Amino acid sequence: MFARWIASVVASLSLAHCGGPTGTGPDGSRPDADIIDAATADVTFGVPGNPPADLASCMANPATASPNSNFCTASYLGGPGADTAAAIEFADDGTVVFAGDLPGEDLGQTAVALMGGGAGAIVRMRPSGASVLSITRVGASVSDMEIRAGEGSIAVAGAFGVALLSPDASALRWHRALEGAARVSVGSDGTVAVVRRGGVTVFDGAGQELRQIALMDTAVNDVAVYGRGALVIVTGFNQVSGNLQWPFIRAYRYDGTEAWADYRYTRADGLTSDTRGLRVAIGRDQNLYYGGRSDGAVSAHMRDPQRFEAQANIVRTDRYSETFNWNGAAPLAFIARLDPSNGALERGVFLAPRLSNGRGNGATIEAITADETGAVLVGGGSACCIENTPPRTINGLPSLEGYAGGGFFAVLSRDFRARLHWNAFQNTTTRAVAYANGALALALQQSLDRTTMRFSPVLTVTPRQASPRGGESEAFFAIGRAFR
Repeated sequence: MFARWIASVVASLSLAHCGGPTGTGPDGSRPDADIIDAATADVTFGVPGNPPADLASCMANPATASPNSNFCTASYLGGPGADTAAAIEFADDGTVVFAGDLPGEDLGQTAVALMGGGAGAIVRMRPSGASVLSITRVGASVSDMEIRAGEGSIAVAGAFGVALLSPDASALRWHRALEGAARVSVGSDGTVAVVRRGGVTVFDGAGQELRQIALMDTAVNDVAVYGRGALVIVTGFNQVSGNLQWPFIRAYRYDGTEAWADYRYTRADGLTSDTRGLRVAIGRDQNLYYGGRSDGAVSAHMRDPQRFEAQANIVRTDRYSETFNWNGAAPLAFIARLDPSNGALERGVFLAPRLSNGRGNGATIEAITADETGAVLVGGGSACCIENTPPRTINGLPSLEGYAGGGFFAVLSRDFRARLHWNAFQNTTTRAVAYANGALALALQQSLDRTTMRFSPVLTVTPRQASPRGGESEAFFAIGRAFR
């Protein structure tokens, strides 16, 4: 019913566009060649019901295939202080929820203050990002956030520890003070796990502590709760010798006992590149997704994570998914899908920018997720050069002119054989991503250029805030469509 409703609205809107980038031609429109029949476009988003009015007009703008990307909104978000971007999510009704630090800026809203308020902020926006619904202040800073699928509660971590908020972020359901709370995840069953100093702490949906899992690893970088299997999954790395770092992915039951472990090898056999686990996430398809990094191309990611003697099932389609002719210890991004119940690798793929001379160059993953079909969205920071740089565009404008690096995002098909999108917002880093039913959202961050003491230009699209407002850093977000 929802799909038919929105299709009829889209048809009535004819060839309506999202707004063009600031500073473009007189109407900022895309070339007519990009327009497809809206009645046949896949515009379904969210759960059945009565969607917000701005969703239909935003999604009427059809997605474009790589090397072009269309966004409904790409905008700065913040005030005169040091703004940061920590997380971004789609709620079940399509509402976009952003988390970060926005000191001194309430975005035209009357802020709700929880846990004493502060610079930490949870911002709820309409699905297109065109307007802000609410802002909630949650302590001195926010480091991560995740929404419980199907129920809507918001788990958030930061300087205050860990907390669970109501779906509209207006009320505090529970709060626990923890030192060094860095990453948080909430499972479909309501279980909350948070990476904190010394390990991971697990809580039930009511905030009762289930277990403190002590971890002695060199670094624990992320956590994901697999509610269907009652597992807490962590990733990071260990310094196994003076010149070698080795990744890990491990799953623990809620009582703290280990369920499975990946990359638990007792030898390296010539795999000399430092390798780290950076991100784990349970996709909307209920598979486990992993983002890793190696400083060089001879890494643990080459081997099956549970059978050292076996080569990993890695998809290789072109030079941007290969590791040959690598540029020394430049970081190489690795993306994988695994079975969350046992850690078995289904498949992996490398994401390898290349210089004009063909040498492989660096990319680091900061965020990973997958939609209901298993299409994967990753984001982070990359050096030059993404495939087809130029002529990549965002809403018809060149996105990578004079490209030296930036906050990239890439959408991979379910079989990892096609990069449906691979683009970047220059002069930023992508900190978080969200992906659902063909809609994607990015949370990005820009730092002050210490050489010029200015912020370099970032391409915006119908922005609510077109330029930086000062401070050491700026938050930025983008919402749009993507083929899958």
